[in-house]
Amino acid sequence: MSLARAPAVRFLGSMNLAITLLVGVAMASVIGTVLKQNQPYPDYLAKFGPFWFEVFRALGLYDVYTAAWFLFILAFLVTSVSVCLWRNAPLMVRAMHDYQEGRTRQQLERLKFRHEFVSSCETARAQDVMLQTLRRHGYRSRVRSIGPHHVLGGIKGWGNRLGYLCTHSAVVLICVGGLLDGNVPLKLGTLLGDLRIETRDLPVAEVPPQSRLPRDNPSFRASVLIPEGQRADAAYVNVADGYLLQPLPFVIALKKFRIEHYQTGQPKSFESDIKLSEPGWAAPRDYTIAVNHPLILDGYSLYQASFEDGGSRLQLRLHPWQSPQAEELETRVNATLTRQDGGQELRLEFTDFRRFNLNPAPGDSGARRAFIDYGPSFTYRLRRADGTAREYVNYMQPVTLQGRAYFLSGVRDSPAEEFRYLHIPADENGTPGRFLSLVQALYDDSRWNRAMPRILQDAAPTAARDATLQSNLEQATRRLLTLFRQGGLDAVLNFVNTVVPEPHRDAAGAAYIKLLQTALRAVYDDIHPPPAEPSSADSEKERELFLQDAFAALSALPLYGSPFYLSLSGYTEVLASGLQITRTPGKRVVYLGFGLLLCGVFLLFYVPYRRVWGWLEAQGDETRVLLAGASLRHEPDFRREFSRLALKVHRDMQARSPPGSATLAGAGGQRNDKS
Repeated sequence: MSLARAPAVRFLGSMNLAITLLVGVAMASVIGTVLKQNQPYPDYLAKFGPFWFEVFRALGLYDVYTAAWFLFILAFLVTSVSVCLWRNAPLMVRAMHDYQEGRTRQQLERLKFRHEFVSSCETARAQDVMLQTLRRHGYRSRVRSIGPHHVLGGIKGWGNRLGYLCTHSAVVLICVGGLLDGNVPLKLGTLLGDLRIETRDLPVAEVPPQSRLPRDNPSFRASVLIPEGQRADAAYVNVADGYLLQPLPFVIALKKFRIEHYQTGQPKSFESDIKLSEPGWAAPRDYTIAVNHPLILDGYSLYQASFEDGGSRLQLRLHPWQSPQAEELETRVNATLTRQDGGQELRLEFTDFRRFNLNPAPGDSGARRAFIDYGPSFTYRLRRADGTAREYVNYMQPVTLQGRAYFLSGVRDSPAEEFRYLHIPADENGTPGRFLSLVQALYDDSRWNRAMPRILQDAAPTAARDATLQSNLEQATRRLLTLFRQGGLDAVLNFVNTVVPEPHRDAAGAAYIKLLQTALRAVYDDIHPPPAEPSSADSEKERELFLQDAFAALSALPLYGSPFYLSLSGYTEVLASGLQITRTPGKRVVYLGFGLLLCGVFLLFYVPYRRVWGWLEAQGDETRVLLAGASLRHEPDFRREFSRLALKVHRDMQARSPPGSATLAGAGGQRNDKS
């Protein structure tokens, strides 16, 4: 048994296997399109949850195109299609040149399309007529004489067989190109232990050799973030939950990063002015990389992929809740400051700065939604000594919500959560100063002692004549203030639910809240005395609204989790350009395969493969002619073509017959004519 007929070879070269593998590649491509690839693992964890995160990670769905199973499918598909080509290509090539002029009359009579007649034209002349007619119709033909008869074979559309070779070769080339660009050496290196994925945030110089790829790595897709005025000679290849360092053969220096915005503040376009230097160059070269305008250089492609903050300088003001002394700070994004709180060290880790913050306008639900720019913001993490951290985002300017101006400060315990916002009411000067003074007064016992007579007078005017009642009311007020300081309004309501019988809880809760509001109003009037002359109704309304907003913010303050409030007083923005650097030698192979695929599909579907045979047999001075044909597809078209061809052959032979002779149809004329 020959190797080509071995069961294993026939299985590898079977169409069923190739189709199954192609379906697998298609399904992987769908997953890679729907699921965003190569994102940080915390993003996937926040999106899918712990269980499905682990399932998808085990399946390699976060980087489908370099997953081991996907590369295995591609390699298996290359093997299958290559075996199929090896087995069938010789047959296709022979079919392009095999005229099958050795067919018998019985075989031709069994064909679906045939036409038979008797011509008075001699056999040699009839043979010439048929050859010329077939060639005029685009058929290549050959004649074979077998005794008293002649068999003529014609082929048209031999390029259809070439289409088979092109399409199968295209699949092989495309898969090979995918394997070349699929980081196969990287996969093998990590599996064999030669490469170790680095998960620590290290400077380039401190990345260990086991986490560095070779400088002449044939294919990779890496990214690098370069702040303005800085340079980089290496990029990072994201792998699983870490990275590998890819050294570059050149040094990239970012001279200037430019960004244009729409009137709404959204980014319109951005580009980077870079300077490249390489050891073999006489001098550095200047280039500009923009979105959709990459730089192609010596097999490397540099794309403008993104932009981030590159270490903007921030001028901050730290407002302790319990102290009127604000502290001026200067720092940078990606820098860390430390502060003390009750003997405990706190770390302020500044992570981001955004000059524009676009959000949908409140109440706008139209097809073209309007957006409002909330202004600059900065993000930081407050990390305690035990390692726990909360993330905060503070806005520089007050934001108008429902006609009221607030300073927003968002807080969340983990990146998987949404920000919860503390709404700090702005005063008439557009600052948080008035609210901050009220917060400081909340923790100032001496101010409460001074304001207590006013609180008792406003809460219960008749209590002044009863010393016992006045003492009880003062104790209740101080207890409520202590609870309010420690846990906000929730602590007060929990106290009510604990000590008050259920039928009286609602009334008691309302009374305690009213007492708190009265106390805060008295303290506020002590800090900001109302005008001696009666104010207008609008001014009094503004005062009441401010007190309501302040009470709501004070109620949520214990949940804020920070002993101070940070405000942004100034900034100097520094941007960093995010470049994606690729080396894809398989790209040209894929392009070649795609071109072959187009040619192959065109040849297969638009170049019909057709065969025609002519059987010529001398009978005295006459020639009996049998014309037959076959087509693999497009039978209606071939039926019309065969009819015209048969009629043309018949008439040409009649025209070449001796003068005075007639063409006679044998045995009843055009017998068995199914054309």
